[in-house]
Amino acid sequence: MFVALLVITGCTAAGPEATAPQSPPTLEAGNLEVVGQREPGEESEELAADVVPGVTIGKKWIAAVTMPEGTVSVYDRNSLEQAWEAENTNSWGPCGAPKFVSDDLIAVLESFPDDFGCRRMVIYDARTGEVVRQNDFVSGTFGTTTTYKEIIGAERIDGRLWFATEDAVGYIDPEDGSPVSVLDGAELGVVSSEDPGWASIFRLAADPERNLLVTALLHHGSDELLTDYYGIQVDGTSATVSWSLGEDIDQGAGLDVEGLDTSSIGIFVRDQKPGAIVAVNRVNGAPRVVGQLDSQTGAIRAALAPDLHLDVQDNPVTGYNLYEVIGDTLFTAAAEAPDENKTILAAYDLESGEELWRLTPELPNDDAEIADISRGTDGELYVTTADIYEGAATLSRIDLGSGKPRERWDIPEGVLLEAAMSVQVVDDTVLIAYVGDIPASVPVPALTFLRIGDETEG
Repeated sequence: MFVALLVITGCTAAGPEATAPQSPPTLEAGNLEVVGQREPGEESEELAADVVPGVTIGKKWIAAVTMPEGTVSVYDRNSLEQAWEAENTNSWGPCGAPKFVSDDLIAVLESFPDDFGCRRMVIYDARTGEVVRQNDFVSGTFGTTTTYKEIIGAERIDGRLWFATEDAVGYIDPEDGSPVSVLDGAELGVVSSEDPGWASIFRLAADPERNLLVTALLHHGSDELLTDYYGIQVDGTSATVSWSLGEDIDQGAGLDVEGLDTSSIGIFVRDQKPGAIVAVNRVNGAPRVVGQLDSQTGAIRAALAPDLHLDVQDNPVTGYNLYEVIGDTLFTAAAEAPDENKTILAAYDLESGEELWRLTPELPNDDAEIADISRGTDGELYVTTADIYEGAATLSRIDLGSGKPRERWDIPEGVLLEAAMSVQVVDDTVLIAYVGDIPASVPVPALTFLRIGDETEG
């Protein structure tokens, strides 16, 4: 593999340093109005390739990678003013949402030009957009050619940004952005590519509330692609493998669910915000058993066997899943049948596995469905219902005990498109980001900020 440098351009100087909200305001009743948007880029089929978008909320900053160009943008969380942006000059683009190394350092995973896979981690100063450090993980050098390991992912947990390459796990030093390796391939079940049965890490998930990382290990050398999972307990700068399970280890007996078939197990987490790691056993594409993993043993705490069609599906490209976990409760969108609109909001107790309630929130029209479920920075549950083809949408703050809406807001027309979206309530702001494909030939503002309008004006 020949290596070319990825050039980042378009950085602009930052204004005054942002300050973290002391007492974050909450979203109040009233009419939502557009108060800011990420300006759409120019038409460019070349830059629309495989950029993976996403938004991360920090104490002082909102950092985003937006479609279709893959521009990195950073905003002041209080004022919503843009501090800086870095344009993507790569035909492949950034690999998902930026990650905070510290309050003022941001990491972005990137590919090399004309190369698939995330093989570079760029560390930015969140205040100025200056590139502080570039982390390349060298695999080997052959004459004039250098090969690089793929960076599988990065997740912030226990105060540090932890990362996984195809054969190691470590964290990023919050002072200077340098990588520190903690667990090597031998500890993670990885074997050399020279071995006929070699394996590599291909997925990283995190449960920040339980200081748990999970790596998914793929075995390449057999007739069947086997998957194993390693649970890693994090404590400060140390990490310990606390359990392992899977097709190649023990056929998933460690999950402690009778009759569970590990050939269709998926373990994942919504990577846009903290949540529980969830194991799913699929039957014909639909979840049969859903549960939260115990961080110490890997066992499912209490298996759920819902009779509804839950939208707890794994989408590693966008991280777009219609579920949220608050405390020990799973809130999810559901439908009576797989091909029906997801109009049911259901809650399940992860301690007992019991369904707590189900109901249909108020929809803007007969063709609408639940489009997003998220936890706000205030800890409340928010549900967006929308008919994305007509542009009609509402946002509701949901009572956790009953599922009934406590407040409801209409989202202005023309904000939503025919694409997957992430709707987050950040203090007194509603942030809408597109996490699905947006054609480059139709430039749109991929990031929109909404706030309650001033009823005394005009």
